[in-house]
Amino acid sequence: MNIFSRIAKAYQIGANVLKSNISAINYLPSSFASISYKNNYYSMYEECPAVGIGVLKKSQAISTGKIVAINDKEEKITNAAFFKDLKVIDNPNAYQNRSQFIKTIETFMNIYGVAYVYRIVPIGFKDVKSMVVIPNNAITVNYKIASYINQESIVLSYQINLFGMSYNITGDDLNNMIPIYDAAIDLKDVIKPKSRLDLVYKNIENIAFSIESRQTTIKNRGAEVLLSPERGDAAGILTALHPKEIDEIQKEYRKYGSLSNQWHTMITKIPMRATKLTRTPTELGLFDSENADYRAVALAMGIPAPLMALPDTSKYNTYLEAKKEFYDDCIIPESQSIAEGFDKIFNTKEKGYSFMFDFSHLSFMQEDKKLKADTYASMSNSMRANIDAGILTIDEAKEILKGYE
Repeated sequence: MNIFSRIAKAYQIGANVLKSNISAINYLPSSFASISYKNNYYSMYEECPAVGIGVLKKSQAISTGKIVAINDKEEKITNAAFFKDLKVIDNPNAYQNRSQFIKTIETFMNIYGVAYVYRIVPIGFKDVKSMVVIPNNAITVNYKIASYINQESIVLSYQINLFGMSYNITGDDLNNMIPIYDAAIDLKDVIKPKSRLDLVYKNIENIAFSIESRQTTIKNRGAEVLLSPERGDAAGILTALHPKEIDEIQKEYRKYGSLSNQWHTMITKIPMRATKLTRTPTELGLFDSENADYRAVALAMGIPAPLMALPDTSKYNTYLEAKKEFYDDCIIPESQSIAEGFDKIFNTKEKGYSFMFDFSHLSFMQEDKKLKADTYASMSNSMRANIDAGILTIDEAKEILKGYE
């Protein structure tokens, strides 16, 4: 089994590959000092619902696009080489189909700031036989120290570590590793990828801590009511406690709470008065700032607030309006990055076409087309009336109508 057969096999164990070498949650942002991806991004994805759900929503959305061939004028064309290359995308490796492959690229782009696609070209052939996305946390990228201006490649080598085995990609084989970058730019070093999660890591940390706090409050709230001695009763029984006694009391206290299998009131054998002990999560104010953190994460990921079930009535009148903005400003630009990556993988410029993701078949896009057509028809009738009345010339009317085509 060669190196890339082993890499493809990684998809059989999925998350176990992603989770390797990560032992604890640590939300400190990466500095890329070592140019290695063995860091905290998996934990952000796994532990913060805003990140996980956001990535899932985006990967599902981008996979709805139809892949088409276009010419230099971005017009759809028919190209024999395109259909041949598309068959590889439809079955990129033994473990994934087209939809799964594209979702994997989008997921890694959003989490790590870059997805690394390795293309497999049999020796003696030009055509790509298969492709695989190599998990980022299995990669260490070594950049050339010298200036990268006029260099053929800024990367010296890729070191890949999977299942305890190490491989180096160097020399001509570097051309087979195609990085597909996300939108975020590292201002300290523009040649290196940057995760958009770095921009909101404190918000992600807040959400993770809020969830943990609420879970602890719900699970280990303790007794809701304390029965304590009335003044003068049972005098002298409240004495200093030994640490072991305190530990035993804490263990007993965990038996009390608000769940169905927990006790709610502490009862003793001596005369007591009842005092309310705990407050609800709402009374504790645990929800007050969480929406703001969710909104910040959604904004960083390019997802309008209504699509994450967050209120934003001041900007959006309908869910459909938010969804259209989601595709216009987020999904379509990110799909273009993937399409450009496919262009590099298949050397499409030499074949007379380029890849493009087409979303025009989606229902809300169809509605937008209908509205545009109706508006154009209405404006045409208005221009005709103005021409007949001598208010406008034909050339003036044509110029106005250009904005509605």
